[in-house]
Amino acid sequence: MKFINREYELSLLTDVLLRQESQMVIIYGRRRIGKTALILELIKKQTEMKSIYWVAHKSSSEILLEKFSKAVRPCLFCLQSQFSDKKPLF
Repeated sequence: MKFINREYELSLLTDVLLRQESQMVIIYGRRRIGKTALILELIKKQTEMKSIYWVAHKSSSEILLEKFSKAVRPCLFCLQSQFSDKKPLF
């Protein structure tokens, strides 16, 4: 699938991503209009940054924490164990 006509959105997201301070961006819209494709394109273009794309599916919180831990472990070299809702990470 060709990614077209989203340069303005990519530019906005890139600007936010490169800021020094923490940011939160909410991307919303109708179904099937390319929100996921926009995020994946941003990650693909920012090759010098480590990125994680993870989708939570309906499951127990224990299973979700385990799967999330496995997804982020390659990017967080200091993470020796998995996340837990019972104890602090560090």
